[in-house]
Amino acid sequence: MSLLYWHLDPHGVQMYAHADRGLQWVRQSCKCPACGHTWQAVAPRGSAGIECPKCHEVDLSFVWKER
Repeated sequence: MSLLYWHLDPHGVQMYAHADRGLQWVRQSCKCPACGHTWQAVAPRGSAGIECPKCHEVDLSFVWKER
């Protein structure tokens, strides 16, 4: 069960929801420091928090920005 509010789209991309759809979105590859799983995710720029979809390791200090 995930701790943060996200879902996988039909292509397997992790999508983080946000009420304000006017925000700019960031898409990036992610790698879990705990289990090494890699995945694609999309989230609103400036939002915080990321969760591994495999082991559910959470980093609440992670801030979504262009890298």
